[in-house]
Amino acid sequence: MRKTIVIERAERLHQIPADLFLGLKRKAQRAVQRGVDVIDLSLGNPDESPSQEVVDELCGAAREVEYNRYLMGYGLEQFRRKVAEFFEARFEVSVNPELEVLPLQGVWEGLWGLPLAFVNSGEMVLLPDPCYPLYRAGAILAGARVETMPLLERNDFLPNLQHIPEAVARSAKLLFLNYPNNPTTAVADLSFFQEVVDFARTHNIAVVHDATYSQMTYDDYLAPSFLQAHGAKKVGLELHSFSMTHNLGGWRLGFAVGNRQLISGLAAVRGCGFVGPSPALQRAVCKALCLTRTQKDRYADRRNMAVQGLRDLGFKLSRPKATPFLWVRVPGRYTSLGFSRRLFRRSGILVTPGSGFGERGEGFVRISLTVSEERLRLALKRMTAHAFIWLRKRRTLESQGAQRSL
Repeated sequence: MRKTIVIERAERLHQIPADLFLGLKRKAQRAVQRGVDVIDLSLGNPDESPSQEVVDELCGAAREVEYNRYLMGYGLEQFRRKVAEFFEARFEVSVNPELEVLPLQGVWEGLWGLPLAFVNSGEMVLLPDPCYPLYRAGAILAGARVETMPLLERNDFLPNLQHIPEAVARSAKLLFLNYPNNPTTAVADLSFFQEVVDFARTHNIAVVHDATYSQMTYDDYLAPSFLQAHGAKKVGLELHSFSMTHNLGGWRLGFAVGNRQLISGLAAVRGCGFVGPSPALQRAVCKALCLTRTQKDRYADRRNMAVQGLRDLGFKLSRPKATPFLWVRVPGRYTSLGFSRRLFRRSGILVTPGSGFGERGEGFVRISLTVSEERLRLALKRMTAHAFIWLRKRRTLESQGAQRSL
């Protein structure tokens, strides 16, 4: 009788929390199979088609032999030069397209690739808390130790660098930041980035700034680039994405720009067995970099409607200056997971519990604006109809408090 073998996963995978968004997606799919009209406000997934000009450019490139061949090195020269032109025009930052720009298969490639390139097993990585789950997963896959920098509401969701213990600062190899921030929607100004550069130079830390939502800003706000801070290119790089700004989430295309040693290391990791984005995709996205119109006006309208509707229902939240998300404090004494579960069971509305982004995300839920205005209105209508979920609990708590005070 042949013995059944036991195939065990590596210990590093057991250290990584279960995929938050895959779990939410499966939860929604099971509910849909039961006949529930699910309004999924959990994922930041574009709900519109890409620009026709970009699609046409991709179709044209796909018919040409040169854009269907293997592409080695730093990627398509045309793409890298367009990125350099974009940075000069948008941020007044000069970058060398030959050595300081690298196309990526989405920002994700940079988030897990940089720890592999620069962190040895047991060395330390500084992460914000809360943060996108892949930050932690990428560090763990590289064998790094993780230290977190709390993002607190009283500090506008910016890390207090002065509170990082000296021993931790001396040991850290990489420091990750993300502004405009996912999930808190907070923004950072150039003076903060300058503080980060000075901190990094003092402690010999490389900085990775995830600028995924830097082009998705509202009203008159324009997000600065980390590379605009004096000396930033000497200590770090920045990651950019086309996913939300140009409705290209499924294309998996972004780029890294900045410090040439960090760029070189990231390219070396790719050379160990991965490949860069398709040359045809890179050429098509050159067209997107030339377009001035984006999706942010549509998201601004959704933001205004959702913020006002939630405030009318008694929720506490700020009006974000950027990102396609809202960061909403949960009512009463609910946990973020408890409230999100109750809301889904009662109304079919799926939101992301803040605790899924880290310990400091507890007490909040993230709401995505990546559904139509019609679906957002329906969500607010359902929440109004089920307001007893939190209002009844709040009244009960208030009455108990009043009785204790008598």
